[in-house]
Amino acid sequence: MFKNIKQLTSLNEQRKHINKVVRHLYKPLLIEESFIQDIWDICNEEYPYIQPTERKQVFLTIVLLYYSPQKLAGGKISKSVMRAICNVTQSRQSLISHNSENLIFLYERYQKYREMVDRVNSLVMDRLEESELVNKDVLLKYLALYLA
Repeated sequence: MFKNIKQLTSLNEQRKHINKVVRHLYKPLLIEESFIQDIWDICNEEYPYIQPTERKQVFLTIVLLYYSPQKLAGGKISKSVMRAICNVTQSRQSLISHNSENLIFLYERYQKYREMVDRVNSLVMDRLEESELVNKDVLLKYLALYLA
């Protein structure tokens, strides 16, 4: 019986640690939603020749990485971020939700897609640094958690 109590205590400590890590990983780097338009502009400037659906997927990957990393892990996206994405892309919420389900798979499996996302991410990082919204060291540490 005491062995079970000890095991429960250990599991409870592990759960607390996991919850702390999850809260840290789910915390978005950006909250200023006006920058979502900048990310969309960067995608359009950098890749005007690719299919709109593919451009939206690259855009969504970057936006979710910065604003809603939990969505990339199967969680939910905040209503305000969803509204901002829909406004910028002129898309319905259902389309955004559907397109966001496979982004990690695309990033991991397709080199061309990964290169496009990494290129746009690099440009976004530069723009963030210029705008002084985020310190570059903080930005690099944050991205190291997700793009490792």
